[in-house]
Amino acid sequence: MLDESTIVRVLIRDRIRILSWIDSFLSDAQLAEDCYQDVCAAAVAKDERFDDETHLLRWVLRVGRNKSIDLARRRTRQPTVLDDDVLEALEMQWFSESSGATRIHSERIEKLRECLESLTDNSRRIVDLRYVDGLKSARIAELLGRKVESVYRALLRAHVALRECMEQSQ
Repeated sequence: MLDESTIVRVLIRDRIRILSWIDSFLSDAQLAEDCYQDVCAAAVAKDERFDDETHLLRWVLRVGRNKSIDLARRRTRQPTVLDDDVLEALEMQWFSESSGATRIHSERIEKLRECLESLTDNSRRIVDLRYVDGLKSARIAELLGRKVESVYRALLRAHVALRECMEQSQ
């Protein structure tokens, strides 16, 4: 049986993977973060105890999936929800990853975060608008009062800078 501190440690350790799983249903980073926090609170407050980390993570994925689908259905723009068979296959793949692969994946994500922080404020804003908010270049240009071509060039420079930063870590 896992104690509360172990549950919290596992949820924090696997935060990126759990968030990615939830976000795959929502395509909204803020909504995914809110859902993740709700799932974590539910896991810590759960009356039934978890046998081990695998039991905990399976429960978190299942609850995260269900909450995400409920949230997605309530949104005005409903994303396509994957078939249950596909969801089961994704869940099996998620658990089949080795801990070493997970550690490497987490390290790369942390490095990417560092690289993103090294971008200029202008580049970071454009990258956020494009990839976090999901805006098209034309909309970004409109918001920033720029030409679409300048947004393309700024994104290209940001991509190059991020690639070079990531390659330095290898």
